[in-house]
Amino acid sequence: MITGETKNINGAAMDDGDATTGSAGKSSLRTTAIFVALPVIAALAGYITLLGHKPMLDEQFLLSWLGAARKLEGASSLAGFFAWPGFENFDHWGPVTHAFLAAGGALFAKQTALFRLCSLLVHCISSALVYFVSRGLKLNRGVACAAACLFALYPLSVEAISWCGGFGAALGGMFLLLSLALYCRMRKSGLSWAWLSGSLVSYALAMGCSSNFWFAPLMVLWLEVASLLFRKDETVKRDLTQIAVPVLIFFMISAVCIAASGLDAINQPELRINKIAVLFRDLIMPINQISWKGYSKEYRLAYLVLGLLAPALAFGLWRSKEARSGLLVSVGWLVIAALPFCGVVLTEPGFYGQRWLYVAAVPLAI
Repeated sequence: MITGETKNINGAAMDDGDATTGSAGKSSLRTTAIFVALPVIAALAGYITLLGHKPMLDEQFLLSWLGAARKLEGASSLAGFFAWPGFENFDHWGPVTHAFLAAGGALFAKQTALFRLCSLLVHCISSALVYFVSRGLKLNRGVACAAACLFALYPLSVEAISWCGGFGAALGGMFLLLSLALYCRMRKSGLSWAWLSGSLVSYALAMGCSSNFWFAPLMVLWLEVASLLFRKDETVKRDLTQIAVPVLIFFMISAVCIAASGLDAINQPELRINKIAVLFRDLIMPINQISWKGYSKEYRLAYLVLGLLAPALAFGLWRSKEARSGLLVSVGWLVIAALPFCGVVLTEPGFYGQRWLYVAAVPLAI
């Protein structure tokens, strides 16, 4: 088991999601609360200033549309809004995103700061969920907290949080992270239908935010494949039925949502080597080339730092089987979450469309 964890009377390490009693349980819960609070504080500190920014032109358009729908200036106004795919056709907004925005329009009128506050709160919840997902990958509390803090502040997420048009990506990403966190918790008990049901409902809500999250079943499948490679290290042994049934249900939910939205709700990526190379380069160093004149210089510096960190990474992987398992999962998740948007995200001369890579920032942080 991971060293440094509180252990119960049987000698097994207590997890963040386990119900415990007594002083040891209370101490474990306090420790978990501290580690969860740190990425939330980091997210608030990093993005609190955006509340004072003036609304952009497209944000004013969205708020005006919501105001017209709120005043019931014709039923077609609200119906037209729910049929709107978002600022780009690639956003593929669903009814959950529309419902949240319509509710925000009714409550906040044209208060852009309150809309952005909602996006920031969603990001804070997502940052906390990254901690629990990381713990589900058997990372210790310190590493899981560091990954959550990195996700909270990683510049790849700026567009999804600071711009109203990125709300669908942030909200759907939050529900997807909740689904993964609940699924990781379910795996520790073999096949708990209570945890699995919560995970499936959360994923359905993510698909209701945007059909761009159709790839989530592949993430679940890859998690199980990686676990089979390290099966002897699992605390709870599960048979293939307990693994296959949840994965199949995930694929069924994805297929039903895509069928309801139409096949055009799936982006057609450009899977050319040069496009893939540029995409992953910008994932590692997401700097807008228009606003940052020293782009190339900063790239060289970033790769120098990454090169210096490579020996430390190799040493950590050599010492820890949990680290190897977590790295295998995160690399697979990064490919699965990023490739569907290859050629869709614009990377040259600027970096536009970062909101579609909101979930891809999670395996980068882990």
